[in-house]
Amino acid sequence: MCYSSNMSFSFATVGIIAAIYIKYYDNFNYKYLELLLLFYSIMEILQGIQYYYVNQCSNIYNILMTEFAYILVIVQPFMWNFFYYKNSTGCDKQIFITGMALSVCWAFTHILTRLLYTKENGMKYKDSVYGSDTVCTKKNKSHLYWQWTSANFFDLNPSILMYLLIWFVPALISIKHRYTSIILILSFLLSLIVSIYNNEMFLVTSLWCYISVPIVLAIIYNIIIKNK
Repeated sequence: MCYSSNMSFSFATVGIIAAIYIKYYDNFNYKYLELLLLFYSIMEILQGIQYYYVNQCSNIYNILMTEFAYILVIVQPFMWNFFYYKNSTGCDKQIFITGMALSVCWAFTHILTRLLYTKENGMKYKDSVYGSDTVCTKKNKSHLYWQWTSANFFDLNPSILMYLLIWFVPALISIKHRYTSIILILSFLLSLIVSIYNNEMFLVTSLWCYISVPIVLAIIYNIIIKNK
């Protein structure tokens, strides 16, 4: 999927077809599941196109698509917490209200680092895998990765660790969505292992690739079982 343009487009097509099927032809127990599929399909389409402009950091299309990727990245924890919230009852709803609030706080702070960036206070790669003095989609040995300019707030930086905690922990401590969170955490660990194995720590930011696969496969499996 994410490791070549053709695979990205193919996986996006599968995701879109599954989303349409869920929306119009099936009655899944989860609300807004089709929007989750469309979100990751858009990510796949985006990276499929970005392969044509990779490492061209002065190319306007590379820059614009990298900024669009930024929007997708910062809304991802909120999207999941909202999805969980709409599919929860009782005390679980309160957990995800907190998750959504923290997601907004994290995104606001990160946007602030972007707006306050200068050459002098910029985040470097040694500070964060996203840190750079350019807005660019790049590729080293294996996978595309994104980098953005952002100011260094030091101890107040909106870190990737906090990003993952806001994304994973609310569902992990809930009743209904615990197993979904475990799948996401295992996907992250797979991403981390691949990053370490390839000696490319920035690959950990491709976590969404590893997440989109089990989501789509689980839905397709469910469709097949229902129609037997």
